[in-house]
Amino acid sequence: MVESVGRTISSNQELPSWVPDFSDRQRAFPQFMWLYHEDFNAGTYNPKYEKIIKSAGPPFVQTNSKVLSIKAVFAATVTGIRRTKIPLDKDDEDLNDITLIRYDQDPDHRDRKPPYDPWPSNEPGKPDVTYLNTSWAPYRTEIGYIIVVAMGCCVPLVLRRGGAGYLFVGMCWLITSQILRNVRGGSPGFGTDAGFSDIMRGGIWSEVGSTRRLEKFHIR
Repeated sequence: MVESVGRTISSNQELPSWVPDFSDRQRAFPQFMWLYHEDFNAGTYNPKYEKIIKSAGPPFVQTNSKVLSIKAVFAATVTGIRRTKIPLDKDDEDLNDITLIRYDQDPDHRDRKPPYDPWPSNEPGKPDVTYLNTSWAPYRTEIGYIIVVAMGCCVPLVLRRGGAGYLFVGMCWLITSQILRNVRGGSPGFGTDAGFSDIMRGGIWSEVGSTRRLEKFHIR
């Protein structure tokens, strides 16, 4: 998956949002996340997931040249964002942009407009926010966007509501506490790091049928 520097999240573009644009410069962090995405199994394996896919049919269908329909489970709503840079690319600083996020997993809050969250740099009694203890999302992520776990996808995805469907924003990594792997050094084995959310390891599928359900999301 790629994230072009000059591309906005909009339906008024020549390419659908789910089609990558390789004509522009690509941000470094989505490339890093894609390099290690197979360390996770958010939507690729779970004992209950194996039962669900037998009756769910194809995980995605391209209904026409503009719309991709995926089957996914709602995971969370983005409630806080913080723009920052992490020096992965030494030659082009613009490629190091990333957005750190906070999110609400309660399905009952899905359609509520999240309150404005200024997210101060330091909160009393809490560790300072860094990219090693806070979830990573595409740079253009905004408050109110949703996070889903799609069938067959190793990592969660960020979507934005748009018209009759959704727009694809990018992939995300959900972190609940300090991760121990060396991100800059590119150490493998992120999937076993206890700092990552259980969602990254397929935990969401255990809730399908009780508090969550498998849905179709039409992405334009």
